[in-house]
Order: sequence, then structure tokens, then C-alpha cells
Amino acid sequence: MTLDREAFLSQPLQKLLPPLIQAFGAQRPRLDRLHRYAQGRHDILLRTRPEGLPNQRLTHGFPRYIAQLMAGYLLGEPVRYEDPQQPDAVDALNRLYRAGGAEQADMELAYQQSVYGRAVSLCYHGADGQPRVAALDPRYAFVVRDDTVEQRPLMGVLLTG
Repeated sequence: MTLDREAFLSQPLQKLLPPLIQAFGAQRPRLDRLHRYAQGRHDILLRTRPEGLPNQRLTHGFPRYIAQLMAGYLLGEPVRYEDPQQPDAVDALNRLYRAGGAEQADMELAYQQSVYGRAVSLCYHGADGQPRVAALDPRYAFVVRDDTVEQRPLMGVLLTG
């Protein structure tokens, strides 16, 4: 979702959040349907036939297979960071990513991207002070970006409960 940077900075969040959440809520049925498909629960399972007629339904796991295949193709080899001019900084970054579980989060994000067409991650400091990376469920989280060409993130929203 995009938002004018000046409007974001000039209005209180209590005024900005309801329309953003409402716009995201309008996308939830589609995201829930894509989740059901990836889980193998297709719409045909919701079909009912009149009394006395057979109600034979057959599902397949192709959506999940395709999503896993695409995620594996995208990240078949882990993400590598290289900078020949700053090898110490790259080593430090790689250590932080390993400690924070970034490789697992990257794989989950790739899978979510192939299922939902979007993925959301959160980088934070854990209770032990170490950096962590978590893949959030895109059915409950979204990022609001500004409307410039760069589309810089303004805020992230995680819906709970």
C-alpha cells in the first residue's frame, strides 16, 4: 500500500490506520483463498449436492507443489553477500544473519511470495539482545510505503487477535 509521505507525517496514526486496515481487509478473502489452495483445501470441497446425488470431490496438491518448486528455484542456493573491498564487514553481516535465522526466514519468505504474491519480514532484537529475522504471515501483516519512485517504507502493520 502506498501513502503520501506528507500526509503520513502530518496526520496522527489514529486517523491514518483505519482506512489502511480497511483496504487491507478487502484483500483478506483472496489471501485466505490462496492459503487454502496451498494447504490443499480447494473450493470444490465446499460444494454440496442435493440429497440423493453423489458428492464426489477430488483435490490435488499442485498449488503447494508449484509454490515449493518456485521457492526452491529462487533460493536453491542460499543468499550470499559479497564485497571484495569490505570483507570484514561482510563476514560480520553473515554472522549476524546466521545468528538471527535469516536463511530460514528467507526460505519462508520465498514460499510466501510464491503463494500470496507478497511476503513480509520483521527484523528485531531478541530478548537476548541478538538480532532476529522473522517471516510474518502476509494475511495479517502489510507494509505501508510512500508514493515516490523509491517506495520507501513508512511503517509496518501486524494485525493480531
